[in-house]
Amino acid sequence: MERYRIQKSGLSRRAGRGEAVAAYLLLLPDIIGLLVFVFLPIILAVYISFTRWNGYTKQVFIGFGNYIGLFSDGEFWNSLMVTIRYAIIFVITMTVLSLSFALLVNSIKSVGQNIYRTIIFTPYAISAVIAAMVWTFLYDVPDGYFNSILMSLGFNKMLFLGSPNQALLSVVAVGIWAGLGYNMIIFMAALKDIPDAYYEAAEIDGANPVQKFFYITLPMLRNTTLFVVVMSTIASLQVFDQIKIMTDGGPAQATNVTVYYIFKTGFNIGHLGYASATAVLLFIAISIFTLIQFRVLGGGKNNGEG
Repeated sequence: MERYRIQKSGLSRRAGRGEAVAAYLLLLPDIIGLLVFVFLPIILAVYISFTRWNGYTKQVFIGFGNYIGLFSDGEFWNSLMVTIRYAIIFVITMTVLSLSFALLVNSIKSVGQNIYRTIIFTPYAISAVIAAMVWTFLYDVPDGYFNSILMSLGFNKMLFLGSPNQALLSVVAVGIWAGLGYNMIIFMAALKDIPDAYYEAAEIDGANPVQKFFYITLPMLRNTTLFVVVMSTIASLQVFDQIKIMTDGGPAQATNVTVYYIFKTGFNIGHLGYASATAVLLFIAISIFTLIQFRVLGGGKNNGEG
């Protein structure tokens, strides 16, 4: 009997090792992909940021020269301010609208809920490049669709992408249109997890819809709101596709965000070391913003969600 237990224990250990080996083998392609396409480029970018290099000639190590140059680079600081403006407008609008649409669609109890959810989510499945090209035609002056509507209503034409005051908002609108459905689905999933008993108890106590929203719904959505805000912030600080297709950083650098500045510096001008230093600083800034958001929005253990 004792020998049987020993043999069974040995078989269990061998089976466990076999499962562990199989699991690591299944994970190996993803691990290799992360190493080759994520971690290795990060390490190379950090190294290149300490050099003067155009991609063709020999790299010259210059220490913190690129970083020191950034602090006196007016175009870099302008791109950073444009990026911050884009992020503030995008994150606040995206969070408010996605939550509003989630509440609205979730209140529909018929089969129409699936129809509206699909319609709103569909733009998320469209390629960012294609979406940017379509919206560029819609914004076209003077024959774009939006200007045609404005003229038919008796208003003057608007420049949209051709105006330094309107271009950034026009690009933000495209980003919100594309990502609204995804964040709405995230909020809807969280709304469905809120127990009905909370609302029933609130009704018994005489709470109105506004009180239910602020004292039940919002606290219960704290983790979801944090996720949407953090992911929207990261996306807004890395925006590039719409900028490249729709405005090319213009007009008058009104949409010259930091990622586009990195692209232009590295590939159009050929200062790869300088561009890499900018990318490293942007990475640090995104990390700091994310940590601050977790600290501010995620503080406390009583987050309302199970």
